Amino acid sequence: MPEARRFSWGLAWLLAIFMIVVPPVFMLAPLVTLLLVSRPSSGREWFWLVAGSVLVVLSVVPGDGLSAGFVRATGVLATGAFVALSIWRPDELFRRAAWAAGLGLLAALLWTAWLGYGWNDVERAIGTELRELFLTQAGAAESRALGGILTQSLREMADGAPRSAAFYPALLTLTTIAGLAIAWRGYHWIARRPLGSEGGPFASFRFSDQAVWLLALSLAVVLLPDTGVALFGSPIERWAANLLVVVVALYVARGLAIFAVVAKRTPRAVLIAVAIASAVLWPFAASGLALLGLADSWVDFRRRLESPPTGGTER
Repeated sequence: MPEARRFSWGLAWLLAIFMIVVPPVFMLAPLVTLLLVSRPSSGREWFWLVAGSVLVVLSVVPGDGLSAGFVRATGVLATGAFVALSIWRPDELFRRAAWAAGLGLLAALLWTAWLGYGWNDVERAIGTELRELFLTQAGAAESRALGGILTQSLREMADGAPRSAAFYPALLTLTTIAGLAIAWRGYHWIARRPLGSEGGPFASFRFSDQAVWLLALSLAVVLLPDTGVALFGSPIERWAANLLVVVVALYVARGLAIFAVVAKRTPRAVLIAVAIASAVLWPFAASGLALLGLADSWVDFRRRLESPPTGGTER
């Protein structure tokens, strides 16, 4: 039982960190809805149900503006899709989370289109808010004499905010997938009679090998000449770039899952050295993990690592 207690505390910390960094609607909304569907009966279930509902309401009600409404709509609609999929077929966590994230984003885009806005309008609103946020932080850093380098970096981030907003759909999709996955784990930790199975550990994370076609298709659209085709008021090339970011990030996660298996057999001192080097050279580390995850589609590294030596020729 001590192992289960350690897992529970680790999950509790993960839930807390996610709630601080990301709007609660992406994790607490699915958690609360899943608990409600499972007919809570214990004190722990009711505590999380009530506390989570209050936090979700407090995070959803305040805040005006097109960008805030779009983010909230994406979280709420993805929650509905995920819970419906979980009731219908509560298996393959990643597939449910990915489908729910895509459906939630698409429904939010259709909702904003029905209101008379295109994605370009949402993108401009997000870019403006990000720019104001970074400029405010730069002003605060300058007033507190925290250093010219930090202030200059924040101002540069403010200048690049409009360009960064173009990739907000990819960020929303990845955030939604992560939030739904954490909510499902938390739901199984809290609920007495949860739906389906909890799923395997992160080290077993994988997805369909056919995702390589999404990578090839999105890359081809990005590299080909401008087609002049628009979707929701934004060029199709920009949507392909967002899809490319999502797929590459998923392959990075898959590569990290493979590394988690290797880490079990690696001395701690080596792992610390690798972690420090990866933090300093993170673009190269992320690229290496993405290539590792992509190669896993053909090589299946974890099966090879876990297979015992045969002492002869494999058949």
